[in-house]
Amino acid sequence: MIEKLKKQFTERGALTIAQRAEVEKIADEISARGFSNIFFAGSGGSITTISPFPRIIRKLSNIPAYAEEAAELMYSNYHCLNKDSLVVIMAKTGTMKETVELSEYCKEHGIPTIGFVMIDNTPVANNVTYKVLIDEFSSPIRYLTMYYLIFRLLKNHGDFEDYERFADELSNVPQGLCKVAEEFDGRAKEFVERFSKEPFQLWLYSGINFGEALKYSADIAEELFRQKTQTMNTAEFFHGCLEIADDDVNIILLKSEDESRPLDERCERFLRKYAAKKLVVIDTAEFEMAGISPEFRRFLSPILLNVCIEELIAEYMIEATGMNFKTRRYYQIVEY
Repeated sequence: MIEKLKKQFTERGALTIAQRAEVEKIADEISARGFSNIFFAGSGGSITTISPFPRIIRKLSNIPAYAEEAAELMYSNYHCLNKDSLVVIMAKTGTMKETVELSEYCKEHGIPTIGFVMIDNTPVANNVTYKVLIDEFSSPIRYLTMYYLIFRLLKNHGDFEDYERFADELSNVPQGLCKVAEEFDGRAKEFVERFSKEPFQLWLYSGINFGEALKYSADIAEELFRQKTQTMNTAEFFHGCLEIADDDVNIILLKSEDESRPLDERCERFLRKYAAKKLVVIDTAEFEMAGISPEFRRFLSPILLNVCIEELIAEYMIEATGMNFKTRRYYQIVEY
């Protein structure tokens, strides 16, 4: 599996890095046009993938930025969602009901949109104002395209002077992900051996790691393996959730590298004292990322976690359980 992943990261990464100029051109056009706020919208794994970026924007800029579930965004009737807004839609297939309807809604109301889709000539791809094709085969590599867009917009807004250096260093990410996969592979196998049959898992996160925690707990553990989970912020953990923590509960803590890291460290100290037996800590700071400046690492923890969780743990879970996308009971199978 590791050699396959390394080949995939290298080859698909090169293709995505080659899109940099195309994405920058779109970002420049959007900046020249102007916008008052940004809404990031998607459903399921798509909304979890783009969820870090509104938080990053709010850290670096005064641009109002929000993450919304695609279906809810249409029905919320926000006064701040208008022709001066920019709606960023991630719709991997471009055919999901909720994102298709949102793209149609924005088109009808003259709201500028940019769509990140894997497949061209799909409803979302054909409805949006701007279109970017993202990698169809590698989940962590898809992040790179979003980094180019968002940080270019921030540069154009006067909020990120280091864009050129950051974008140049992103070309080192695929090789870094190969190293992450090598280092975490044994731990992923051990995780599955120990916890594949756990009746419940508690996934803890803070900051921009929210999306990766939710993606696994809801879109993978629950959707594919019917393993009951809960996702909780490490700060909010101390307001009720801590009472279910003990040595019988499988708890996974995703440690961040940004300003919210002290929240994770506080949570870890508590868990190692009261619930250490089944505690798993995934700390992206432990992984080497050659060619990435220390000040930029804080933006990249979701992409590193994606390798550990979605590319390794999820795949070994599929092998161990025999359950996969074809064994689902309801999702895209029955009417709802």
